[in-house]
Amino acid sequence: MQIRQLLLSKGRWHWLFGFENRDKLFDIDSRFKFCPVIVEKGGDTVAIQTAFMRRDVADWAVADRIAIPYRRDLVTRFSPSSGSILEIRSRTGLAILEKMYANSVLMGDQGGEGWGIRYAQGDFNMTSDSSLFHNRPAVEAKGYVADSMGGGCSVVGDREKAERRGMPPGRAGICLPA
Repeated sequence: MQIRQLLLSKGRWHWLFGFENRDKLFDIDSRFKFCPVIVEKGGDTVAIQTAFMRRDVADWAVADRIAIPYRRDLVTRFSPSSGSILEIRSRTGLAILEKMYANSVLMGDQGGEGWGIRYAQGDFNMTSDSSLFHNRPAVEAKGYVADSMGGGCSVVGDREKAERRGMPPGRAGICLPA
């Protein structure tokens, strides 16, 4: 977001022209998109001329005819947290978005009418949930060992307790305390 804010507030952002590479315009992976950006240092951006999902380099020659002006206020309105620029492909699409946003509350809005949703990095992962994962040496030091299937764990020498519970140690994710 910081670079977009810099380009919007400290420069005059003229163009954001998005190419899609499905037709292999350039010798890079066909799933990549790339966007030439034209910004003039100094000044203030009122609107960015945009075009997205273009598949022909010749479109750049007629860019003025196919461009959609993306007003600076729409960056904040459509994406206040990240400052993302939505890939709008038509003036009709822009009009629909403006109407939708005018009559809606953003999911990430933390204000009084907002949903109070906090964005996170997936449901359960080793980055944001790292405190929930224990490293193997620390767990083994407490007497736990992996079962023969590589899953679950059991405490060495406590098979009787598991059997009394009617389950073999180390199966179905059973971890028995020391």
